[in-house]
Amino acid sequence: MKRFTTDGRSEREGQEFIPAHSRNAEEETPLGRSLEGGLAEPRRYSRRQAIGLLGGSLAGVGLLSLGLAAPAEATGGGKDFNLPFRSGDHITLEWSRDTVPFQSTPPRYFLDGRTQNGSVGLAPNTDPPYTGTRWEVVQRNPGTWPPSWWLKCLGDIPGPQWLDGRTGNGTLGLAPTRSAPYTGTRWEITRFVFPNEPPAFSLKCLGDVPGPRMLRAYPLRGANGTVGLSDENGIYSLWTVTTLPQ
Repeated sequence: MKRFTTDGRSEREGQEFIPAHSRNAEEETPLGRSLEGGLAEPRRYSRRQAIGLLGGSLAGVGLLSLGLAAPAEATGGGKDFNLPFRSGDHITLEWSRDTVPFQSTPPRYFLDGRTQNGSVGLAPNTDPPYTGTRWEVVQRNPGTWPPSWWLKCLGDIPGPQWLDGRTGNGTLGLAPTRSAPYTGTRWEITRFVFPNEPPAFSLKCLGDVPGPRMLRAYPLRGANGTVGLSDENGIYSLWTVTTLPQ
């Protein structure tokens, strides 16, 4: 596959990509739309095709990705940001398992907080004993843009609860508080929209210490897989969000 050249064009399968030109983020035009002769419909790709065109990575795509993702609207909280939840909602985070090749019914992988020992991993379902798969999202900066979030594990066993990215070494855990020095409890959540598929989301740790930041699944490690932080925002960093009744 050819790399993108500096003028923003690719010769893959004769398709052309036209970069967005803007003075600020709100004026950006999604890549993949024609700027000549009026605004054309965005080219449509499946998730795998889109990620393949990007060399397996979503890095640098953000909310404006080859005509696939809709820009968020900074008009309020939660769902006004094109996110399927509001502050205080309870959710599950499932790794987007349709990217597992060669499996007609691939296993499921849910983000699971282990409040009994402060660790974080993956669970095959959300039934007991995997009560740590329930998370409360709490907006930490209401009224500002872009929003950032804390994620509180709602596992039944007492213990630390706040999802904490350790950017210094690329690991994850649960912190007993969301205050300093646990700056890795702050998260940016980005929505990606793919044709004929449910939205997918990436979670970026906003910890103060330099290091990897993208919440990533490692589905083939151990019995249920593991999680960590990665430098790359690719297929292993996409999650499906389900809002739970309260």
